[in-house]
Parts: sequence; structure tokens; C-alpha cells
Amino acid sequence: MHGAGGVSGAADSKLATLGVDCGTHSLSVRAVLDLPKAGTADVAVRADSRVFASAGWDSKVRVYGYPRGKPLAVLHYHRSGCACVAFRARDGLLASAARDCTIALWAIFLPCGAGRHEAEGVPAGACS
Repeated sequence: MHGAGGVSGAADSKLATLGVDCGTHSLSVRAVLDLPKAGTADVAVRADSRVFASAGWDSKVRVYGYPRGKPLAVLHYHRSGCACVAFRARDGLLASAARDCTIALWAIFLPCGAGRHEAEGVPAGACS
């Protein structure tokens, strides 16, 4: 675990990962990420705090390692701006929705123990 924290995005072309020190009630910026296009409608951190996703106004869902912000994937499906992203707590499945009234479900970078198997590209013993 990386302690308390989160991710922030807004109308500009940046995302920031944040750390929170509950003892001193202070907030710190862990990393600032430059986006190729401005506008973030939503961000979500997966329950295991290893991955986060952003919903971009450019219709892309971007997936990053948390908390450092290493880019992992850019997901293309929606035809208009993404409005929201969310991870299902039970297994880490990612959902995205957009202004074009589409919803997408993404089974990517699932956490260990989430029902993955070798047919999905996860070798036996990879989660030990």
C-alpha cells in the first residue's frame, strides 16, 4: 500500500497523484502527468491502489500505475468525451461511459485473485 492519497484531474492537460498525511492533515503532490489533450472528466483508483484510470474529454480512457503515474494503456472505444470511469471493487473490472451514450467494460490489469487464468494471458503462479 502507498498510504492515503488520490488523483486529481481538471480542464487543463495535467493529472496529479496526491498523498495525504492524516497525522499532519497535509496534502502533497506525488507526481504531475502531462496529458496529450486537455480535459479530464473523472478519475478512479482501483481498490488495491496499484492502478488508476482517467476519463478524457478526447474520448480516451487512460490507465496508469499508481501512485507514480506510469502510463500503462490508452483505451479507444467511445466516439465522444468520456464522462466517467469506475473500478468494480470485487474484481477490478473497469467501466467507462461517454457522452455518446456508450458504456464499455474493460478487463485489463486485473488484480491477483480476480478470476484470471492462463487463457487470459496470466501465467500460472504469476500472482504468488
